[in-house]
Amino acid sequence: MAFGLSFFLIDNQKNQTLQLLAIPMVLFYLYSYFLDKRNLYKIEDDTIKTVGLFAKSFNLKELNRVNRNDFGLKLVSDNQNDFLIDRRLLSIQDFKTIEDIIVKYESKT
Repeated sequence: MAFGLSFFLIDNQKNQTLQLLAIPMVLFYLYSYFLDKRNLYKIEDDTIKTVGLFAKSFNLKELNRVNRNDFGLKLVSDNQNDFLIDRRLLSIQDFKTIEDIIVKYESKT
């Protein structure tokens, strides 16, 4: 962020193209900073949802099976698209909480 803002402090004609590139860099940094500070998944009314610009949802009542691997969980259903829960994006405690909830729905099938 300091790198991007420093272009505005330096007054040089050769830096004009770099100044234009610095604007998206600063905006992307601010967006990613605030994205990391909020929850990535919500579970409400038997539905797990992603939070963000391109949000997805998965109805846990229609869960057929769960594929587990090193990267996280993949929820599979006949009627819905597969839903991925990435372990690398969550803290260990949050991932265990989500996994415990999914195990309850998995045992019902």
